[in-house]
Amino acid sequence: MHKRQLQYFLKSCYLGGEIGSVVWEYKSKSKKLFTRFITGDKMLLGELSCNSLYDFSNDTETEMRLNWNWGKDFKIGIYDLEQLVKMVSILDDTELKIVLEMDNNTVISMDVNDGNSNFTYMCSDLSVINQPPQVRNLPNFETLIFTHTNRMKSFCSALRAFEDDITFNVMENTNSITKGINEIIFCIGYSKSQRTNRVDVPFGSPWVGLDDNDHYYGTSKVRRVFEILDMFGVVSTMEISNQKLARISNNRKYAPSNETKYGIRYDYYLVEVSPV
Repeated sequence: MHKRQLQYFLKSCYLGGEIGSVVWEYKSKSKKLFTRFITGDKMLLGELSCNSLYDFSNDTETEMRLNWNWGKDFKIGIYDLEQLVKMVSILDDTELKIVLEMDNNTVISMDVNDGNSNFTYMCSDLSVINQPPQVRNLPNFETLIFTHTNRMKSFCSALRAFEDDITFNVMENTNSITKGINEIIFCIGYSKSQRTNRVDVPFGSPWVGLDDNDHYYGTSKVRRVFEILDMFGVVSTMEISNQKLARISNNRKYAPSNETKYGIRYDYYLVEVSPV
């Protein structure tokens, strides 16, 4: 695996510090490196997989066959994800040789070599890492928002102007002059009871199927996810449900325009929060 691909995978589950520990799992039959994680407040759940190996020298993808454990199945307990992110960052920008030390089918350590430097990361017992439940009985997602890079950057810039606001509201743009295109806005600083300073960022999507209730989400969680999407620079979708759940994904089964880059597929589930 190339250093950059490993970094993209790491950062996609680290989420700027939102996630501290994860379990990575590789299934030789499906040839996927997979992980699931949840924040401490249980407001964000992520599912992440690496489905192919990426050659950065000529921008091509090859079948995912990891030789870390000689092509066999394995699980890796990563207790201090931040430490591993920092350790990988010191390596050269090249293909890495990764070898797992095993004991009774348990990964003890991970040895990573870039041809010059080498580090050993001691792995954790899987039982000490909080692993999220399976995502079951998903609701219908009523509306679809394309997470265009320029809109995400506008939204994140607006958040920096409202440092004390920890939520934002998904609402209908009643002032839209482009009916059917900019009907959904992310509103920061909105209050039902009084006039306030606020910023509205349209997301170029129609208001389809959403009810008239307020839909609030935690700004820190969405900002971290948007930073990951900006890192990949692809089109993905954000779907919002009337049952207090949203999903951000680059899986093509949800929208044919979604793109997968560097072989990494993501699904981030965000639970609605109560406004403060």
